Amino acid sequence: PEAHLTIAGQGYWEPRLRAHAHMVGVSDRVRFAGVVSEQEKSDLLADADLHLLPSVKEGWGLVIIESGMLGTPTVAYRSAGGTNESIVHGETGLLSDDEDDFHFNIRRLLVQSEERNAMGINAKKFADSFSWDRSVSEVEAALYATANLKR
Repeated sequence: PEAHLTIAGQGYWEPRLRAHAHMVGVSDRVRFAGVVSEQEKSDLLADADLHLLPSVKEGWGLVIIESGMLGTPTVAYRSAGGTNESIVHGETGLLSDDEDDFHFNIRRLLVQSEERNAMGINAKKFADSFSWDRSVSEVEAALYATANLKR
């Protein structure tokens, strides 16, 4: 009951979300931040207990890694695509199979602070394993291998 939700970004769903928050009586606990700067996004993710990504279609999920860099685990949908590459289920966050499971996972991590904190630590370690230098090196190696060339 004491949870607060901040929704960053905007789009065609915003009026529906505002109306729904009002209808269920939580509009005083939902902040619609709109489009945010990179700094504000980082501040929001760092201050959050959880990062929620209710997207049903997602590329790699860069915001999941950004959240992890700040020690905040993510709850997302398994079927969204790239979330499977950005979350190590049960270690850096939770992947949900449907809407009920998404709600269950949110409640679980809000209540289980030790588990949530451990996932935050793991999410940071996982996020820190990515770098542009490593990406360039691995893509270069794949291109050389594909062309059957030696470096």
